[in-house]
Amino acid sequence: MITGHDTVLVCARSPSGAVREFLEWLHRELPDLRVAVEPVAGGSSFRRWSPGGEIPADRCHVLIAEDDEMVQRWDEDGYHLSAAGTGPLMIAFEPCPVPRLRAQVLDDPYGDRGLGFDPYEVTLLGTKLFLVTIVTPDADSAFSRTAIDRLAECLNATE
Repeated sequence: MITGHDTVLVCARSPSGAVREFLEWLHRELPDLRVAVEPVAGGSSFRRWSPGGEIPADRCHVLIAEDDEMVQRWDEDGYHLSAAGTGPLMIAFEPCPVPRLRAQVLDDPYGDRGLGFDPYEVTLLGTKLFLVTIVTPDADSAFSRTAIDRLAECLNATE
C-alpha cells in the first residue's frame, strides 16, 4: 500500500514538544530509528534520531522509519507493515487556519453519566489550535493503533 491511513488530531498548543516526546519513546522501542524533518536548516534527509533532536515549533513534516532498510523501501512499498509488524510513519502539524471548527462528537464529552448518548455536532473555538496528522500504514494494526494512541497521549500531556 503506497498510501497510508490519516488520523487528524486537534490540540490547543504547539505540538513540537509532544512530537519530540513521541520520537523519544519510539526511539527507545526502535534504537535504529531514522527521521527526516521538513523544514529544518541543513536539509531534510533521513538521519538517526538522537534525543533532544530539533522539531520546529510552528509547522513541519516528520518522516519516520525504523531503520535504513525501511527508508530505502519506503518509495517502493509506501506505508507498508514489515514482517516485524512495524511500518513508516509521517507526522505533520500546522496552526489551524480557521478559529472555528465544526465536529461530530462520538463520545459523551460530559463523561459517562449512565444515560443514553447520541452523537451530535459541536463547534471547537480557539485561535491557537493546531492540526496534527499522523499517517500510519493502516488503521487497525497493533503498531498503527499504538502509534496513534501514544501520539495522542503525548499531545494531551500537560507541560
